[in-house]
Amino acid sequence: MKHTPSRLPVSYAQHGIWMGQQLAPDNPGYWTAEATELKGALDADILRRCAADTLACCPALNMRFEFDGETLWQRPQPASPQPLPWHDLSGEADPEAAAMAWMRRALSQPCNPAADPLYRSALLQLGPRHFLWYVQTHHIALDGFAYGLLAKAVAARYNAALRGQPAPAPPDWDLAPVLDEDLAYQASEQRERDRAFWIARQQAFPPAATLAPARALADGARKSGCLLSPEQVDAWQSAAKACGVNWAAWMTAAAAAWLARRGGQRAVTLGLPVMNRMGSAALNVPCMAMNIAPFSLRLDTGMGFGELARLAADGLRDIRPHQRYRYEWLRGDLGRLDGRRRLFGPVLNLMPFDRHAPFDGLESRIRPISSGPVEDLSINISLLNTEWRLSLEANPDAYPEDALDALWRDLPAWLDRLANAAPETTLASLLPELPPLSLLRGPALEQPPLPALERLAAQAAAQPDAIALEGEGQTLSYRELTARAAALAGRLRARGVEDGDRVAILLPRSVDAIIALDGFAYGLLAKAVAARYNAALRGPSCSSALRYSGSAAGLHGWDNAR
Repeated sequence: MKHTPSRLPVSYAQHGIWMGQQLAPDNPGYWTAEATELKGALDADILRRCAADTLACCPALNMRFEFDGETLWQRPQPASPQPLPWHDLSGEADPEAAAMAWMRRALSQPCNPAADPLYRSALLQLGPRHFLWYVQTHHIALDGFAYGLLAKAVAARYNAALRGQPAPAPPDWDLAPVLDEDLAYQASEQRERDRAFWIARQQAFPPAATLAPARALADGARKSGCLLSPEQVDAWQSAAKACGVNWAAWMTAAAAAWLARRGGQRAVTLGLPVMNRMGSAALNVPCMAMNIAPFSLRLDTGMGFGELARLAADGLRDIRPHQRYRYEWLRGDLGRLDGRRRLFGPVLNLMPFDRHAPFDGLESRIRPISSGPVEDLSINISLLNTEWRLSLEANPDAYPEDALDALWRDLPAWLDRLANAAPETTLASLLPELPPLSLLRGPALEQPPLPALERLAAQAAAQPDAIALEGEGQTLSYRELTARAAALAGRLRARGVEDGDRVAILLPRSVDAIIALDGFAYGLLAKAVAARYNAALRGPSCSSALRYSGSAAGLHGWDNAR
């Protein structure tokens, strides 16, 4: 008999969910749920018993979490499976509506992972030959892929019992190898390579913009969706082939262009949910392994859509080896933990794998109910029951019903339009709404605009000893910042840098990078700006002046006169 430890560490995916729940302990939004619709001569007693036994032998579902002041742990709980509750709703005036109301009530009850069960399951009867097997789990226990593993195990057990065969051996769903692998990654060189990759890639892009003002996580999500026709899907896949890319890359480029069109922005960062299971110990274990990878594209209106699709394909290939690095870590690396400067905007969730589980003698189909928290907007394209479905899920506090309906009407039409466009069709013709590169959007200035360096000079003259820059254990006053930048400007001139020259600054985000940018700008100031700068620095309130000596075209160097 395998020894069960009294407690286990948590994965970093679980830790991220735990932290999110602690920020909103009464928010039930971290529940996920799925129903398997069954039509036919169901043996309800066998299904209820098989489902209960399978859920009881899934370690990830039978845990309680505890924080000891330093470390988060999960403790296995004893499982004593009882047949699932059976709710007969067939006598209701509208059994379907009654079932949906029952599920909404179940999802509205908060879950404390430290004290409450992490799953609920029931059999809902809608008619003599019509049932829903319902499962809801806290996101800290399972991700969406794990539901398919559970359903296949329940179906195999049900089919064996129906045939009078011995029950299959319980699956080996031990969490220990998954957690060991997760801890090994944390201490690996690969993690550091992944971190460097993401920092270099994402710091070149601004914080992600969204189609609606940022709002705190709501208790639920607003949804719109429908089935796609086979002709639509065929047209989209043919368009991808014409661009020389796979369907996922075409859809990613199409979604990015749609968001640019709706939001009027050229740099778009999507969130891409990734399974992180291929080649992993988690491949066949129901657990929480999913991550969200930021994916950024910069749109040039002169390029054709086919070129954008190929850029998306290249980018997807580039990020694939680095997808294990958690997005929560990257937010911290980039200083975007405050909730206002998001790492990505809308999420694009592509699920081209069918998770259908066959039950003997029954027509079965999967019905997604809740995918968990939606911070902003989620675009979902999934293959379920051999049918393609397109849906939008939105934070209801950010997207009113009419706004979501407008997006829902527009998105399929946009995808159909792209499918009918030639790959060489330029983004300029597809996206006439995009502003010129020189156009900045934002509220009107409250005072006349001034060049940044003039503002810096004025501040240095007024408050030379005030803190201007902090970072990496350093604190520079305005006097020290301007002196170091001016010294660098002098060195640039001494090395022959002239107006109009290009200078590469190969530095990470750092104090030195700020000084280098200021120094480069100082070295190329026009005469009028330089004179104004000097006058400000020589003002009576400045006890330490920076004396200018240079040509009419710019600054040769500075002398620090004390």
